[in-house]
Amino acid sequence: MFVGGKAGLEEGLPRLADLFRRLDIDPDYFFTLDAAQQVPDFLREQTLDGRWFGSHGVRHVPAHYSLESPSWQERMIDDATAGLAGLAGAKPRLFRAPNFSVSPVILQALDALGYEADSSVLPGRLKRRHFLRVVDHRGAPREPYHPNARDVRKVGSLRLWEVPVTENPHSPGGPIGLGFVHALGTERALHAVRDSSGSVISILCHTWEAIDLARVYSGLPAWLTTTCNRNLEPFRKFLVSLQSEYEFGSLREVVGNLSTGGGRL
Repeated sequence: MFVGGKAGLEEGLPRLADLFRRLDIDPDYFFTLDAAQQVPDFLREQTLDGRWFGSHGVRHVPAHYSLESPSWQERMIDDATAGLAGLAGAKPRLFRAPNFSVSPVILQALDALGYEADSSVLPGRLKRRHFLRVVDHRGAPREPYHPNARDVRKVGSLRLWEVPVTENPHSPGGPIGLGFVHALGTERALHAVRDSSGSVISILCHTWEAIDLARVYSGLPAWLTTTCNRNLEPFRKFLVSLQSEYEFGSLREVVGNLSTGGGRL
């Protein structure tokens, strides 16, 4: 949303992927179509051995998909799905909306196309543009659920699963992830995980958080650049500590457990 460069993909993605391999963590990758076109070989790797990958839309703009017309949202889902499937040789099974801006229209389109799970709802998140609420996930469940076709925050009868993003109790309305570790340190991030709600805890990473963004691009706001650093050692320590307390798993495993467990983990 701030720059048009690709340094995050070129430098941050290999750095993160190498860290996950060394720690034997199987992450879920979500690709915008324009990003996937830059790393098609990496995208195809995510389909090996039946692994799932996710769509993140066509581009990261406009900032809030949910504000666009229903026809635009449906077309975006179709275009992203077809484009990613063409590059990967397999269909995306997961979805996350940019800036968590999911809508009932998007969920219905995903359900119709056979997606297995969405992970866009961030309970507690409220974002306003002037007097308009662009994202409002207050009151949403913190456990996985089948969403309502008319309200993403409510339980309903859609087939796909909503696996909510974990709300950061130390930064209400925000996620727990790499940027938080960079900004506030390993111990603070570990406390956030331990204090969080829900049986599934998501750790959110962006590729541009794994580079020195301020050095590559000038004039960016401080709140953004303090969350971005090429030094992943604090994040490695964070993940290693979590491995001693929690079981890591992909969303494919989560959905499989939900399906065989009658909706319970």
